[in-house]
Amino acid sequence: MTVRILHVLASLQHRFGGPSVSMLPLARALARQPGFEVSVFTVGDAETDGSGPTHMVEEAGVRVTYFRAPALAPLRRRLVAPELTAAVWRRRDEFDVVHSHGIFTFVTATSDAARLVLERPYVMRPCGVFAPWCLAQGSSLKRPFLLIVRRLLRSAAFVHCTSEAEAEDVRRIQPRARTRVIPLGVEAEEPSGARSNHVDDAPARRFEPPRLYVLFLGRLHRKKGLDLLLSAFAELVRDRPGLQLVLAGPDEGMQQPLVEAARRFGIADAVHFTGLVTGETKGRLLAGARCLALPSFDENFGVVVLEAAAAGTPVVVSRGVALHSEVEAAGAGAVAGLDTRSVAARIGEVLAVPREAYAAGCARLASRFSWERAAGELAAAYRGLVGGGAP
Repeated sequence: MTVRILHVLASLQHRFGGPSVSMLPLARALARQPGFEVSVFTVGDAETDGSGPTHMVEEAGVRVTYFRAPALAPLRRRLVAPELTAAVWRRRDEFDVVHSHGIFTFVTATSDAARLVLERPYVMRPCGVFAPWCLAQGSSLKRPFLLIVRRLLRSAAFVHCTSEAEAEDVRRIQPRARTRVIPLGVEAEEPSGARSNHVDDAPARRFEPPRLYVLFLGRLHRKKGLDLLLSAFAELVRDRPGLQLVLAGPDEGMQQPLVEAARRFGIADAVHFTGLVTGETKGRLLAGARCLALPSFDENFGVVVLEAAAAGTPVVVSRGVALHSEVEAAGAGAVAGLDTRSVAARIGEVLAVPREAYAAGCARLASRFSWERAAGELAAAYRGLVGGGAP
């Protein structure tokens, strides 16, 4: 029996981070499972951002349909795609399970609602939005919208969480939700035949990494604790004049404040911004870093932590990163509190010993997580739904 899975998310552009980056590796691994057909519905692609015509492409065994967004610019920026929602409804008999990634987007909310009305199985992946820090941020519409979301969570076949901490957040919002923890994985490189959804990272490719540097890799967003990292680096560099800080990722409102803060600290020449990095450029930065720092206030998983470990690079994470216990247990780096002194101290500890001292711990951490394992667990859960059993 072939099980037909449809994944729905707002975008596959890497500049959005999170599910936009992890979706295709997960879908490819699931397509390699015996007896599975995998499709993805999303909005636009790297070139059009939703302004081009709806079209379908083959992505290493996965059928990806990029839907057109409305011509009205404010709606396009919010990734509203009536054609996508209509397709979920119209093609309801083509898919056994629909798995949405993200909560506070029109695309996923309308897809989940359509499956609820149709009484067809659907799975929701919150992508960390129910963490207290996240709920306290952004639009005032979140709270009223939660009334709808609670209903969707209660009726979902299961809620896909990537950590136990995320599952606890979901149960706090909807105690009757059926949560299932299935971690994400790490992929060393894109397989041949995979179509890129990256925006142009030419500026990053021209960047020449310094000899000794601490690396941050991700969106320049305030939830990432970059103000703490910069303050901690200002303390560290006093005793390490050759040390540099590389902040690699698309700007989401933090770059200019960080530039100004670096000037105030007198360390502007030691802080580098690369913009979005992908592919070989990303791999080169990870492999060459003295350590990766991720002092996030909240991180429901943290794939970049696994990517660093797979490259043999030790990591310093905050306790807001869901993987912090695994980092500590594996001996792949250090865990800091959410304050400047603690972040500086933990990075200092990692820098005080040779990078190779963490090699075994990094290998242990990376080996625990793979896309094949994640796909296998999801495949078993999907088969349980299609066969009428518990997921």
